[in-house]
Amino acid sequence: MINLDEVLLKERGLKISALNKALVEGEESGIANYSLESFIEEIEQEM
Repeated sequence: MINLDEVLLKERGLKISALNKALVEGEESGIANYSLESFIEEIEQEM
C-alpha cells in the first residue's frame, strides 16, 4: 500500500526533475537579443 508521504515525495521529485530539465534547456538555448524598452514600446503600440 502506498502512503501519502511516498506520493508527495515522488511528485516533488518529478517537479524538481522538470525544473532541472527546463533550466538546462534555457542555458543551452543561448543568449537572446532582448530589450525591455523595445518590448514595452511594442506593447504600448498594440494598446
